[in-house]
Amino acid sequence: MRIRDVSRMIAVTVLLALGACSSAPTGGGVSVTVLDNAFSPSSVTVAPGVEVSWVWSGSAAHNVVFNDGGASSEVMATGQFNRSFSAAGTYSYVCSLHSGMNGTVIVQ
Repeated sequence: MRIRDVSRMIAVTVLLALGACSSAPTGGGVSVTVLDNAFSPSSVTVAPGVEVSWVWSGSAAHNVVFNDGGASSEVMATGQFNRSFSAAGTYSYVCSLHSGMNGTVIVQ
């Protein structure tokens, strides 16, 4: 093999390895399902500027209320709520109607 071919193989291997280790989505945003009394997944990790969408799937009414005082959803039984996070950090949220129903968005 020529050195140039080996260099290309190494570069491709490194890029594939980096992509496999990334927890941020590629392309679009990430989605959290609002189930009856649970968020799924309960924790997501995204890059700054990535939009997170909460999509209602259960039959009960819920909301998404952030502890940082930032944009939160209304109480609803169907629909979708979107929020982007520009600064790195951990953003905790709850459904204020159901104790124990909580989640986090980690921005890094």
